[in-house]
Amino acid sequence: MGFGKNKNSINEWRIKEREELRRLCNYYGLEIAEETEGRGKTFTPDEYKQIRDEAKEEMKTDPDIMDELRAEVEGELLSEQQHLVDDIAKHKGEVTDLQTQKNMLKSELVSIEGELEGKEKSLDNKLKKANSEIQKYKQLYNQECSSTSDLLSQLAHQKSEAKRWEGNYNNLYRQHVQLKRSKGLEIE
Repeated sequence: MGFGKNKNSINEWRIKEREELRRLCNYYGLEIAEETEGRGKTFTPDEYKQIRDEAKEEMKTDPDIMDELRAEVEGELLSEQQHLVDDIAKHKGEVTDLQTQKNMLKSELVSIEGELEGKEKSLDNKLKKANSEIQKYKQLYNQECSSTSDLLSQLAHQKSEAKRWEGNYNNLYRQHVQLKRSKGLEIE
């Protein structure tokens, strides 16, 4: 942001931003509250060290401060501990609910798996039955193909025989016609 990386750069940036904000607010006729020292105030590292050192000196000179701080910290710790105990109890209840839901879901899953297994077995049986039927039909088809092939072979043989007989008949008829002509008989 152009303020470098020294120990005061963030504070310098904050001050510059506050000045810019004040200028914009003045331009638009808005009032801006003055900055107060307290929560949200940014101190430089040197300021923090000084405040820490002053607090240490004050604690050395006034032992009651340590007791007050200790009591305050203990009170805060007890309060935090109670919050944690409450949270743990709440989460235990949630875990119990989740365990119950998990067990119900497991039970449903076992039931569904059982149903699927039953359906799978039923489908397997149907598939086996269908495959068996297919095998029977394949055998019948192959038998019919073989039978048809035999019949076609027999038909071809019968046609051949029919042609041979037709040829014999035609020869005999010609011979008959020649014989009748040679004897001068009428041809019918």
